[in-house]
Amino acid sequence: MRSWGDHPKFLDLVAERVAQALQRFPSPQAVQVLFTAHSLPERILASGNQYPAELRVSAAAVARRAGLATWHFAFQSAGATSEPWLGPEAGALMTELAGQGHEAFLIVPIGFVCDHVEVLYDVDIAYPRRAPRAHRVAQRRSAARGRPGGDRPQRRGEARVAVTVAVVGAGITGLSAAWELARAGGAVDVIVLDAERRPGGMIVSERRDGFVVEGGPDGFLAAEPDIQDLACEIGIGHRLVDQLVPGSSLWTGTRLEPLAEGQAAELLGIQTTAASQLSRGFRSFASGMAEVVEALVTKLGQRLRRAQGVTGLAPATRGWRLSITGGSSLNVDAVVLAVPAWVTSRLLASVGGDAARSLNDVIYHPSLTVSLAYRVDQVPPGLEGGGAGFVSAVEAKGSVRACTYAWRKYPGRAPDGYALLRAFLGPVDGDPGAIAHAELGPILGLRGGAPLWTRAFEWPHGLPRYHRGHAERVARVRKRLARLAPLAIAGAGLDGAGVSACVRSGREAARSVLERLGS
Repeated sequence: MRSWGDHPKFLDLVAERVAQALQRFPSPQAVQVLFTAHSLPERILASGNQYPAELRVSAAAVARRAGLATWHFAFQSAGATSEPWLGPEAGALMTELAGQGHEAFLIVPIGFVCDHVEVLYDVDIAYPRRAPRAHRVAQRRSAARGRPGGDRPQRRGEARVAVTVAVVGAGITGLSAAWELARAGGAVDVIVLDAERRPGGMIVSERRDGFVVEGGPDGFLAAEPDIQDLACEIGIGHRLVDQLVPGSSLWTGTRLEPLAEGQAAELLGIQTTAASQLSRGFRSFASGMAEVVEALVTKLGQRLRRAQGVTGLAPATRGWRLSITGGSSLNVDAVVLAVPAWVTSRLLASVGGDAARSLNDVIYHPSLTVSLAYRVDQVPPGLEGGGAGFVSAVEAKGSVRACTYAWRKYPGRAPDGYALLRAFLGPVDGDPGAIAHAELGPILGLRGGAPLWTRAFEWPHGLPRYHRGHAERVARVRKRLARLAPLAIAGAGLDGAGVSACVRSGREAARSVLERLGS
């Protein structure tokens, strides 16, 4: 029978498992990789036994395939007899390496075709005692199967096997998906990949001199529970605040007129987030919408990898292989794509067929907002028309399509003695802040000169606009993906643009992946 220790398929499989396991560490390049095998009495060498040599050949071949710059080989599970056994002993080697300052270890029991009690005891119990500074000692992979016990059914009361799920995108959809996955516990290793250094997508809250300036959505419908449930789960439920004033107004081009509840959204449809956020019944967070992003980022910790975008996706031996910016790759068991629809379409090009290409039909319209800070004496008390802001009638001239009175809408948006307005603009040619101030002046009766400062946020790809048949197209994509390895899609471009809709979309995608993984 041919020896299997240098069989290409065996070596490729183990190398894939090693590369996959390394990605679970915050700094893969700092991990000390130890290939191990069962020790035997040294007397076997006298008879010319090739056991140690064959093992080292296997380890070296796997190391080359996995791109390991450094690695170690050691023996474990030596017998308690007086005669010498093959070394170095893995526990002693780990103690030595830990003494040199190494703290992360990946043990690859390449000499064992399956896990058994000796392996479990050595790796999970004995070695942590020998190398107390090795905080990830038990990151273990069986050489042949890739998981303890292979693919047999899980027994009642038995610890579940860890699987790796990658969430692509760290907007509110992706972060919500990652949180749902993380709640599954140690059975699921979550990795969040995002091309940007700042997580949160369009949710941005800047705090300056006592002001809270929103760059994207400033609140959510109080009647929708998704984001509020999430806030309570991550410990910021007490930070929720209610909208202070009801109502809104219509700028006709000559005057402000009160609007009936809900009429603002009717007039402007989904063209601006302001239209749907001027009526009573909205909530936000005390220090801005970014509070939920910041809390999720804290909860997820080192699972979040910034400035690591995904450029490609392809089926792997088990699960998916992701191509990462910079030329690296990552093998995972499952994927949640929480990126804009056109990015989802591109990543699914090789596996999603015409159904995935149809996601390019989702159009994202640009968005431009300007926040303007004033002394409160520059703004007329009460503001003519009242309410939380105004929308502009279609026939009204100018670039300002809507405006919220941010300091009156939610508590804590401006310090005492100051006012904060937020204007929603169409396309402009010039300084958005100057244009907004010039147009708001006569509408609101502003006085006392220029604002203290302005802050503009421009999103080239803002809110999605859906064409007829959108829901059916998304359903066809999901039906096709259900035939592949676990992969789910989520986001505003698929399931709705509101913050709560994004949270719901992300968490449902995570649940669908967990269901397919059996976690």
